[in-house]
Amino acid sequence: MTTAKADAIVRHNVEDVMAALAAVSNPLPRVMLVGAVCRDALHVEYGHTTMLRRTDDLDLALVVDGLDQFDQITSQLHRAPSAAGTVRYMIAGSAVDLVPFGAQVEDPDGVVTPQQEMSVFGFQDVIATARPVSLGQGRQVLAPSAAGYTVLKLKAWADRSADGQYKDAPDLAAAMFWYQNAPSTIDRLYSDDTDSLSHLMSADWDRDLAAVRLLIADALDLLTPSRRSELKNVWTDLPGGDDLLAAQLANRALSAWPSGQEAQPRRLEYAAAVRAVITER
Repeated sequence: MTTAKADAIVRHNVEDVMAALAAVSNPLPRVMLVGAVCRDALHVEYGHTTMLRRTDDLDLALVVDGLDQFDQITSQLHRAPSAAGTVRYMIAGSAVDLVPFGAQVEDPDGVVTPQQEMSVFGFQDVIATARPVSLGQGRQVLAPSAAGYTVLKLKAWADRSADGQYKDAPDLAAAMFWYQNAPSTIDRLYSDDTDSLSHLMSADWDRDLAAVRLLIADALDLLTPSRRSELKNVWTDLPGGDDLLAAQLANRALSAWPSGQEAQPRRLEYAAAVRAVITER
């Protein structure tokens, strides 16, 4: 994997922002990269250079001890235009969504209310395996793994697809694509590891389908049992079911990905595999 190039993407997008945050918060809380920049960095880390869905969004999640700490930080920042009631701020010339999370601010678990109720489902689990990316002045930002990114996208799809927002499905397709084309995935599927091999057998030796199963399993393994159960319950009654997810998994930015209408049956197999792994666990 090309970690150095991925880190360069992260630094380009967040170094100035993190410096500005450090200027209004001493000490600076732990910060995790989420959203499109995280996706783009992972895309490069897995060796791909094609352009994905264009977005200028920068999303950072802050581990805070309480909402008072979050308010103390954000009170010194300028809100982005037309950002009333949101968590979007102008920082170092960029529009940045700042999201607080952590055991002290989530009530109930996975929910925060800085300006409005927001889901931070799985953030505490994902940050536990996120890798540090070094920035200037000894600062760092934490970047989720592909499995961690997938955890967040699975819950985002469950939440937003019910409201007719489907942008998370192409991002899930990108994560599937990374696993399908990663040599490490192939090594695991054909190794002596019983759990990995079981996905290949469940997929009837269809390697790409098995890679999708392995990705979802890796994502679920990051979650605590209670959060895994919560995702399972949500997925069981998902509006639109596998058909809707399959339709929205099309992503023409991915080379050789089944995106056309004629490939809907293939994407339906992927969607069914996602449901199967989530509901089996």
